[in-house]
Amino acid sequence: MFKRLKVVITLFLLAISILPLIMFSSTFLLSVTNTFTENDEKNLIEVLNRNKRYLEAFVEMNINDMRLLSNSDNLKTYKRDEIEGVLRRFLLTREEYTKLKYIDKDGWIIEVRRSLALYKKYDSLNVKESLLFNNGSFCTVIEEDGVDYVAFSAPYREDGRYGVVVGYIDSKKFDYILKDYNLVGLGNIIIQDSFGKNLFRMSKEDKKYKEDIIEPIKNTDFSMIVTIDRQDIRNEFLNDLFKKVALYFFLTVVLAIVFAYIISESINKYINRVIVSITTLTRIKSSDSMLDNIKEVEVFKNKFNEIIERLNKDKIDLSDKVNLDSLTGLYNKRFLMEQLSSKLDEDSVDTYFMMADIDYFKRINDTYGHMVGDKVLKALSNILKEGIREGDYAIRFGGEEFLLVITGVTKRDALNIAERLRKKVESFTYQEDNLNIKFTISIGVTKYKNNIDYSIDLADEALYNAKKSGRNRVIYKEA
Repeated sequence: MFKRLKVVITLFLLAISILPLIMFSSTFLLSVTNTFTENDEKNLIEVLNRNKRYLEAFVEMNINDMRLLSNSDNLKTYKRDEIEGVLRRFLLTREEYTKLKYIDKDGWIIEVRRSLALYKKYDSLNVKESLLFNNGSFCTVIEEDGVDYVAFSAPYREDGRYGVVVGYIDSKKFDYILKDYNLVGLGNIIIQDSFGKNLFRMSKEDKKYKEDIIEPIKNTDFSMIVTIDRQDIRNEFLNDLFKKVALYFFLTVVLAIVFAYIISESINKYINRVIVSITTLTRIKSSDSMLDNIKEVEVFKNKFNEIIERLNKDKIDLSDKVNLDSLTGLYNKRFLMEQLSSKLDEDSVDTYFMMADIDYFKRINDTYGHMVGDKVLKALSNILKEGIREGDYAIRFGGEEFLLVITGVTKRDALNIAERLRKKVESFTYQEDNLNIKFTISIGVTKYKNNIDYSIDLADEALYNAKKSGRNRVIYKEA
């Protein structure tokens, strides 16, 4: 039966494809030719802008790396070994950088390479270093030790101090950013700094061009100098046009085949069933259609139904994950504001807010690093989650702040719960390898008064008072 259907489709295709193919191809050729004529200049400029935007994005990405590095807490200590340490740790995580420098306005430089670190004083900077120092967030080409580097800088300002952090990438590694340029129709592409030094050059020496375009690159002293070969673009377009004609010829045949198939009522009904299933994310049900008797269709239906089941399961999982904090697994602030707030307004039971914060958490991060700090946050999260009842909520409010929402209790009960949690944290020791870290928390408690922002502010005031009173304590604030 299926073989006979294919024979009928083939004969029908031969009958209907010739005339539409000729009409469609003629119309298409006329349309694209006119479009090319009208958009010639726009296409040429877009080639330049696309490459310029790509290069600017790459520059901005690396400058952002330097900004991140310049904001490190270790730079604030103004100690040589700590500045050297943060530069070295960054260098170990980024293979593309050859070396890093911290240049301070007081006349000294710390330079860190993969195998050594240098500390030196200077009376004056060279021209390119001065360019980076004066511009702050900037990029240029610097020649040092016989090597051309692409240098990215970001400023550091703190308590009257000023300096710049500079990252150096060998200009040879920079080629991968430039190799994918679409050079069709471009006579020359030169990326040149303000001193005439080329970062990149692609030239056709046997031709001369009149159309020069010079575009500065943002946050650099580079300019992109482009000469355009319009005839080259036109030839490339015509070659591409012929490929598209062949493609549309093939598509016309495919469309004819599809049209032949859809005249079958059974196929039409089956497609409608699939569309309904996709729209509603429900399984395709069996029917008396002749397609259900075809083995390939049965396999498709079974696979499709498996996908629908997975999609429905993933939809539920995603809905849960969007309301959870990725680090601690507790509810996040989005859950508090979008879902819990309306639930609290509907409930008539007494509810208390407890805002908890780790005392001197910055010391833990500065002493042991942010990775250990994150593990301490996870440990505290487990204590809070285990220390409340089912139906209460533990929420990571932000940073080292946690909000506990306790429902159906009295003021005394709420304060007892807060004090129990405080003592449990006080007696807890976070252990890892040779580390034994003790920490405490301060907790601010208030009664929920039908306004979530107001109640959070009161709990935050109570927490502030607990911190001000010496930390490691529970303070209640009347609503």
